[in-house]
Amino acid sequence: MRDAHLEWNSIAAEYDMKIVRGDFFRNEILDKALIQNIGEIKNKTLLDLGCGQGYLSKIITSEGTNIIGIDISENLIEIANKRYKKEGTSFVVGNIEEKLPFEDNAFDTTISNMVFMDIENPKKTIKEIVRVTKNGGTFIFSVLHPIFTSGIIHKPIKDFLLHKPPSFLISNYKKEKQMMWNILNTTKKTTVYHRPIEFYIQLLLDQNISLLGIEELTLPEKHNENGFQTMLHSIPMFLMVKGIINK
Repeated sequence: MRDAHLEWNSIAAEYDMKIVRGDFFRNEILDKALIQNIGEIKNKTLLDLGCGQGYLSKIITSEGTNIIGIDISENLIEIANKRYKKEGTSFVVGNIEEKLPFEDNAFDTTISNMVFMDIENPKKTIKEIVRVTKNGGTFIFSVLHPIFTSGIIHKPIKDFLLHKPPSFLISNYKKEKQMMWNILNTTKKTTVYHRPIEFYIQLLLDQNISLLGIEELTLPEKHNENGFQTMLHSIPMFLMVKGIINK
């Protein structure tokens, strides 16, 4: 039986080390898109849902902004409080798949960065997001692009000999499934769920969230260091969705 609390506590230190060292693909693809989509946050209250070790608060802090992060792992929250807690920024332990420990309409913006692919019951979570986010507020989430959870990297010998970039084989894309992954190549695995893009879009529409934008994020073409990076010029690695809460 899945135990998200145990899984993430067990990799907290290793996961933190890899994030602090810098993940190339987050740095070059995801972070820039997040900052652009979040926009002006001065004097606003933000919820970082599934905050991990507080990574996101590092890149989006602004004078007068209040950021509250919540995560199921007390080990990750301990790291976040030691490293990033300051005036206007705090972190609490909580299960984001249950009722959130916040009042109705508490936040101007809710962000869930690389989390929804780890959630067993996102329909329950999205209802709580609507409850705690103000009417007209913004909801932004990112996940690993579903093609990566439904496919495998493929490179025939002839392509290898011709120095061509690898391709991606996709199967059973529409079928939802649960799997165990080594996130960021950690030594222990955590539970990940594959769901097609339409699942995430319908998830928002069912809660009357208006879509503002959908981005399939690829690696800028300035990067061409190896075949895998070349492949990511045309194959998106991350999916980012932005919407407006309507009540």
